[in-house]
Amino acid sequence: MLVRSIGLASLLTACGGTATSVPTVPVQSGTFEVTLSVPGTIEAVNEKLILAPRFNGRPEIAWIAEQGQVVAQGERIVEFDRAELLEKLDVAENELELAKTKILQNESKLRLAVDEANAGITNAELDLRLASMKRTDSDTVPLVEREAARISETKSKMAIDAAKASLESVQLESRAETQLLQLEVEKQTREVAELREQLEKTVVTAPTDGVVLIQSSWDGYWKVGSRPWSGAELISLPDLAEMKVAVEVHEVDSPRILKGQKATVVLDAFPDRVVHGTVGQVADLAVAKGEDEIKYLEAEVLLEETRSEMLPGLSARVELVLEEVPNAMWVPIEAVHKEDDAAWVHVSGLTGWSRQDVEIGVENDTHVVVTGLTEGDVVALVDPDAPDAARPAAQP
Repeated sequence: MLVRSIGLASLLTACGGTATSVPTVPVQSGTFEVTLSVPGTIEAVNEKLILAPRFNGRPEIAWIAEQGQVVAQGERIVEFDRAELLEKLDVAENELELAKTKILQNESKLRLAVDEANAGITNAELDLRLASMKRTDSDTVPLVEREAARISETKSKMAIDAAKASLESVQLESRAETQLLQLEVEKQTREVAELREQLEKTVVTAPTDGVVLIQSSWDGYWKVGSRPWSGAELISLPDLAEMKVAVEVHEVDSPRILKGQKATVVLDAFPDRVVHGTVGQVADLAVAKGEDEIKYLEAEVLLEETRSEMLPGLSARVELVLEEVPNAMWVPIEAVHKEDDAAWVHVSGLTGWSRQDVEIGVENDTHVVVTGLTEGDVVALVDPDAPDAARPAAQP
């Protein structure tokens, strides 16, 4: 039998104690548990943290799932306003088309310039041929005409060189301008692709099954109209299939907490429902908390079962079993009297009360293990010989 601490009022009720008799309680036996009661909070063993996507800007939340809503994988949980992104996409797409049009215009301009340059080269070559035909060394041709032909030939050669240089210059200038325009096209293409990707991110879906826990923001909790920054924690999506209880143990008791210890959990909202668990991870060091900076050790209790009412965030009372004493007998702490090294209890008998020396062992918050009693003994919770103690009813 596993026995846990119970209140004095419960004992009196169970044993029939009244204001007109000495309160009594029978000696209990079985496996005695030394427990420690600590507060805890229900958490999921596994959970997904949903972050705000990276946007160019901070769009508003247009819709968000309700707090505590149970969702399935792939179900919508957050949706951002698309109007601003659609406007930016429209501008970026227009800029992209304009950049592409400028490339086409530059290509047309280049073709015209090349055609003009080639025409200039062709004309200069024709002039050269004509000048070459007129050039002669014959003395029958007047000297002025011979010199004029040579000059014309030289000019034609210079015209050809100038036309070729002009063609090369046009081509170099056009290539440079085309490269700049191509860079602009690539830039706008990336921006369009990024905006389209961001539009897809405006609808956030659940990566796993779970329950929606909306995270806090600077003005409460994220809601419709909020503008979260990129990477902000929007929703915690715990998996309800496996739960645990996060507990904090005062540093004085922290050395007694060990992995594998048994525990009993009672939800504050459902005090009639008890769940068993086992201590899992235990922090290495206690850390200061609160304004008083009292140090607490953080630990977790893994639950053996999960129930529908176990939602993350609910508070609970956890009884940690620090030690077990099998085949033990115990009485309430107030039933044991001490003086120096001696300890005794008052046992009810046929002739009244008798003092029984006992050896005390381990204790918890309400009970202590004793040696020297037998199962079935009834002990007084107060000193029956005290002047203000009520006397028990006469024994038959």
